[in-house]
Amino acid sequence: MFKNFLTVLSILVLISCGQNTTSTVESEDKALADAKAEFIIEGMVCQAGCAAFIDEELEKLDGIVKSEVDFESKLAVVDYDNSLVSEYAIIDLINTLKDSLYKVSSVEVEILQAVEQVKIDTH
Repeated sequence: MFKNFLTVLSILVLISCGQNTTSTVESEDKALADAKAEFIIEGMVCQAGCAAFIDEELEKLDGIVKSEVDFESKLAVVDYDNSLVSEYAIIDLINTLKDSLYKVSSVEVEILQAVEQVKIDTH
């Protein structure tokens, strides 16, 4: 019985290893964090529910590279791609979560990297 089990297991391993398993990765433009904003958020009542929820929702937004929300300081620090999302869109998202339970009371924005525009002479 044990010998039959090993035989079947060996066959399964060989079959699975021999299959050509190519995965298709969608080409997705990577967001470049060229701006950082700090939002003071009113209305949070706990770290696990409110702050974690806001953090998860922020990271779903296109253009958000990284977000950290802290309940105790009422602070959300968000690194984002300014060409894909604005601080106004982030404020709007936070202010509309859970039937407008949360309110952004203050925002500070820092541009981390200026986007260089170069004129190319084609003639």
